[in-house]
This record gives sequence, structure tokens and C-alpha cells, in this order.
Amino acid sequence: AFKELDAVESVLSLYRETSAISELNRTGLLESPHPWLKEILRVANGLSLATNGAFDVTIQPLYQAYAKAKGRRLPTAA
Repeated sequence: AFKELDAVESVLSLYRETSAISELNRTGLLESPHPWLKEILRVANGLSLATNGAFDVTIQPLYQAYAKAKGRRLPTAA
């Protein structure tokens, strides 16, 4: 179970700098994305379409900007 969890974390962890999702967030590109990541992004895209954009899988950069601004002022629209 721990080996499988480690495999999932190596693809999907936002906390591991070496994970595929962290690399995607950092660079905007993955040469050979893992099938799990492709499936999750496919489902996420479907949810975005079904909710007319209310669910947005691309929220991470905005979330990070707000997290950095916590306790100070909120980020501007830019």
C-alpha cells in the first residue's frame, strides 16, 4: 500500500517538487505525462465544461498568489 501511495504522490503531489503535477505547474509542459495525470485532467476538463467553468483545474497559480498575500493585501487582477 505504501509503495502504491508513493507512486501516486510521485505523479500528483503538490508538495513534492519532483512530482509530475508540480513540474506541470512550474513549466506548463510535460513531455510524457503519466496516464493517471492525463485521466485526471480529462475528468477535470469534463467537470469544468459541465459546470460552465465554475470548477477550474487551472486554479493553482491563483491559489498560490492568494496564499502568498495572506495576512497582507490581496493580489491585484494583474
